[in-house]
Amino acid sequence: MQLGETSRKYAIAAVVVVAVALALAIFLRSSNTPDVAGPKKAFFSVNDGKTWFVDDITKYPPFQHEGKTAVRARVFTTDGGKTSFCGYLERYTPEAKSKLEEADKQGVKRPGTRPPVDLELIFQGIEAKAPGGSGWVNRSAGPAYAAVVIVRGKGPGQNPEEVFP
Repeated sequence: MQLGETSRKYAIAAVVVVAVALALAIFLRSSNTPDVAGPKKAFFSVNDGKTWFVDDITKYPPFQHEGKTAVRARVFTTDGGKTSFCGYLERYTPEAKSKLEEADKQGVKRPGTRPPVDLELIFQGIEAKAPGGSGWVNRSAGPAYAAVVIVRGKGPGQNPEEVFP
């Protein structure tokens, strides 16, 4: 049995409608899925990485903690967690922090969720500093930023691994 030209058009239209409906259903389902489980806590420091404490990962550093300015502390180990050290410190620029807090107030989801806030803002709004270092380096500084955030072990064969609370 052969389909006539009109029947063939209806069959193609039906297949297209079903495909679009299926794609829309998949999209809507995936955009309402819960965020991927990840760390809920992070390390922060108020003394240039000499010591650190655990707090909610959703806080945007810098923020006030017990009367001092806290920034994110990226903590590493080279011996499987027996000892650890602060590899570098991280904070947002005032502009980026303000925009991220405003996005939270408006219900816009964070990066890694759907829909993300402006990723360009995130990349340009992060600064890093070596513990004891003299100044903050913006992520847009390329090699200068990489020199701060690429953490090396203290001796040969030591490969630092980031530690999470």
